[in-house]
Amino acid sequence: MKQFSLVVSAFLACGMLACSPKPNLVENAKYKKVGSRMADGHIESCMNEAAYKLEGRAALAKKQNSAVAGSLASTATSGLLSGSTSIGGVNLSGSASDGFGNAVSGFMDDRSDDPKFRKLVNACLRRRGFVVSSWD
Repeated sequence: MKQFSLVVSAFLACGMLACSPKPNLVENAKYKKVGSRMADGHIESCMNEAAYKLEGRAALAKKQNSAVAGSLASTATSGLLSGSTSIGGVNLSGSASDGFGNAVSGFMDDRSDDPKFRKLVNACLRRRGFVVSSWD
């Protein structure tokens, strides 16, 4: 089960911050006060807020619900068809990670190239006292 939680953590990190472009912050007084980990949390929060404003609550909820359902179906199907080892009914050799990956990619659409999205994220971070230098 420890391996599964590592896979889940890797997918979360990749889906939310590390694998898609995000704003780079200037190390101003606010940044220095809260530190890089807290600043990353503010970035994530502002990115979620921007997605919510662009897509609306109903669209995001629908997308998240269908992604979770797809993940469960994918994991169950892969587990039944796979001949590899499983622990506690969870196939650790791919089906669980594939299903979780489907869920993450289902509702974590990369909107970072959308100018409207970037404008909303930048405005949110500015309201919180941060200065965005660039995106990458």
